[in-house]
Amino acid sequence: MIWKQSLTLPVNLLSRIPPGNEFEIEGLGLGDRLLIVSIQFLNAARDEGREIREVEKLVLYYVALNRLR
Repeated sequence: MIWKQSLTLPVNLLSRIPPGNEFEIEGLGLGDRLLIVSIQFLNAARDEGREIREVEKLVLYYVALNRLR
């Protein structure tokens, strides 16, 4: 996806982007998804006043096979 095509900005704002300054943003990879879930676990635990020292591999396997919502 190219920024010019993916953003829903008015044309006058898009015309201010100099040619060659468009960037492609890749989708989330497996590592990104696992990192996001791990941080969500840590934040939820912190909110509950708990500490997470380890995560079951089965949980990460489930996340790897299913899309985040």
